[in-house]
Amino acid sequence: MWLLGASFLTEFYLSDLRSFLMVVDYEKTVDSLQDMLDMHKNFYLPGGTSIELEFVNSNRPDFQQAYQVARQVTIWQLGILSDKVSRENVMC
Repeated sequence: MWLLGASFLTEFYLSDLRSFLMVVDYEKTVDSLQDMLDMHKNFYLPGGTSIELEFVNSNRPDFQQAYQVARQVTIWQLGILSDKVSRENVMC
């Protein structure tokens, strides 16, 4: 009888452990620029493009804040380019 009880307890423990290991962490989706700024996400804004000019010339405070954040991030920090690409050959 004790063997049956011990096997039930073992199975309950193992199934709980399996379910704990299989749970996926929830990460909130980004629906707007303000969401991305609130979550402190880094992003790259290519220089010399019309997108950059839109951020620079905008009167919206979220665009100005995003531009300040994007100026501090390089494509190497985000891992977009591999180490095989030399920094001298890429215009930023």
